Amino acid sequence: MDASLQTGSCPAGRCGGLLVRTIRKVNPNCNDLSLGGAKFFERLTPPATRCFEGGIPGAGCDVSPANFLPGCEDMISVCIDPLTFPHHTCTEVWRQVNYIDSCPVETHTVTFTITLVGNTCTGGVTYQ
Repeated sequence: MDASLQTGSCPAGRCGGLLVRTIRKVNPNCNDLSLGGAKFFERLTPPATRCFEGGIPGAGCDVSPANFLPGCEDMISVCIDPLTFPHHTCTEVWRQVNYIDSCPVETHTVTFTITLVGNTCTGGVTYQ
């Protein structure tokens, strides 16, 4: 897949991590194979033990006849109210599987870390 990744910040008053992945093109490993009309989507699986609530919405984009995904952005974030966070530091590791129709094409690990010290909350996300 041809994609880029940018990290961002949670909105004011929230703590966590946010990243945006822009998916531009699917490479079917055969230059003359068109995946036009197929659907790109993801499934994110949280860890069995969670330290903050919420899910992460998944992307869904249509593949063009030339295997491009016009305007396909996937925002992955956990941004929580620090007043509801009961831990001092917590790390959650999510598994992301990207699909073209029913075929898995990529697997990634998304790691969120949130630290609360007094009234100060910091957070971040990594993507592998």
